[in-house]
Amino acid sequence: MNSQGGVVLNWEATGNAGPSVLFETSADNAELIKKFGTAAALPIGDSALAALYQAGNQNTDFTVFRQAGYLELNFALMDGTAAYHNSVDTAECLDKAGLQHLGSNLLGRTRGFGDRDLASTHSQDDAVFFPVFGQLIMYPMRLVWPLAGLAIAIMVVLGVLARQRGEATVPRMLAGAAAALLPIMVAPLAAIGLWQLLIMVRPGYATLFIGDPYRPDLYRWALAALTVTILLAWYLTLRRWIGATSLAIGASLWPAILGLVTAWLLSAMSYYGSLAVIGAGGGALIALLLRQRWPGWSVVALTAGAVPALLVLVLGGWRLLGVLGSANGAAVVFLFVLATLTILPLIELVLPSRTAADSAKTQSRWPSLLVPVGALIITVTLVGMGLAVDRFDPSHPRLTHMMYLMDADSGTAMWASDDQKPAPWIAAYVPKANGNPEAPFPLPYGNTPRWLGPAEPLPVSPPRIDFLESRSDGDATLVKVRVTSPRRGQVITLNTDRPVQNTIITADGEPPATASPSYPDDAGTRPWPYELRFYDPPADGFVATLRLPGAGLPRIYVSDYTVGLEQIPGFTPRPADLARSPAHNSDIVVVGRSLKP
Repeated sequence: MNSQGGVVLNWEATGNAGPSVLFETSADNAELIKKFGTAAALPIGDSALAALYQAGNQNTDFTVFRQAGYLELNFALMDGTAAYHNSVDTAECLDKAGLQHLGSNLLGRTRGFGDRDLASTHSQDDAVFFPVFGQLIMYPMRLVWPLAGLAIAIMVVLGVLARQRGEATVPRMLAGAAAALLPIMVAPLAAIGLWQLLIMVRPGYATLFIGDPYRPDLYRWALAALTVTILLAWYLTLRRWIGATSLAIGASLWPAILGLVTAWLLSAMSYYGSLAVIGAGGGALIALLLRQRWPGWSVVALTAGAVPALLVLVLGGWRLLGVLGSANGAAVVFLFVLATLTILPLIELVLPSRTAADSAKTQSRWPSLLVPVGALIITVTLVGMGLAVDRFDPSHPRLTHMMYLMDADSGTAMWASDDQKPAPWIAAYVPKANGNPEAPFPLPYGNTPRWLGPAEPLPVSPPRIDFLESRSDGDATLVKVRVTSPRRGQVITLNTDRPVQNTIITADGEPPATASPSYPDDAGTRPWPYELRFYDPPADGFVATLRLPGAGLPRIYVSDYTVGLEQIPGFTPRPADLARSPAHNSDIVVVGRSLKP
């Protein structure tokens, strides 16, 4: 393989279950995706997920290959995130169906790319793609804007025709669009509230990676039922006042607008709105034309038109729920709401007609209210069943965060935890809430613990920092130091109380390497705005030359850390139903000191 024709297939896992999902690709991927769709036994992945991942500025094992110019397909098991990097993340706990899917697709893709000239996988265009019942649907990115425009055009034509036929008025359609903002905002907020309620009942959920329980299925169905409850209550209330047709047309404007906005901002996910509206709006337009002469066929048109919304928004959202987790279910609920807004005419078919309801002036509205009430009862029942089924135990442990911190400047040590509500075992070490917005001294990964407790200082040597020189360089100051870890820390962290433009590092006789801040504009007003981490440092440490804007010398704080709390006096092993948090800064021993040159 080489960067002129090589293809890298990379496999990751952010969980231990679910199918192997394509979540990242290289640029100009149209031919690559086309081959993936034909070579894989069961291709699963969508361009929206890839676009969201890219926007998140994340890195994987493939990052260095992408930077070198290789073409890429990156896959991962993305469900079962509660097991990620904890004690049950083992081969025995790996979902066998997910492993089979990974293996089958791995073999198919390897054979598929191995049988062709890899230079032919280069393309001049990206692809929009998503799976539908085992088949990968794809089209070139150049069609994004035409499809988004077509969705808007269909809604305009539908509105004009409905007005001409006396089914809707412009003011009522605008009222329908305004009214649709209510479920669009309320349903995601309700999803956030549901997760916060679950954390209140079961605080251990707050420490789960991404935020999905070990057995999340009942909670996911509860999220869907809660969304249905809100949408039914909203629709049954307003269809009388605004009118079913006006409300449906006005509400469908928002998915169409989503398609237009994402075509501009994230083209790869524009199909969420555009295809759903083209299908549902086109079906409603045909149904409106056929209603008087062939009412049966109008129902067929509405039903067929709803299929794209269900496939793209509902099934796509359900897949996304496994990736984002219940804690981030608001984003998925947003898609569920948009799907429902596009198929309101189909829902209207199974409800009592507005005319009949209006003519019965004395008729009680309680029968209509029973529908959302029933959905709410189902929601509560599913949540209760989820709490009963998903409990922490040795096979599904609660994740707990703990650190040991020692500051050589003051000679003090402490236990620290970042758990929102510590388990009793953790609380015994960290009984006091941290009342300061910052850590006692700079900690790796910029962490500020929520809870603190006293600890016995260790008889170990802190990291050594030797000031070598400083000099002016134009409008900047260069400061050169040598840092070593006498106790052979696995990671050395260097912080400064001023922003740093870049750092030149030399170690082990290797050529100098330059490190720039990952987020140079994110220093803000933090006391320690710069952090450099050196992993697996050599015995004689490293030399760092810091370039800082302005004049004057900075205060420097260095710390080293090792993983494992077992050697700390007073530490006892966790109970069987507790496990170490997968956070990088959990179960580490941090020893630090400062230097003011």
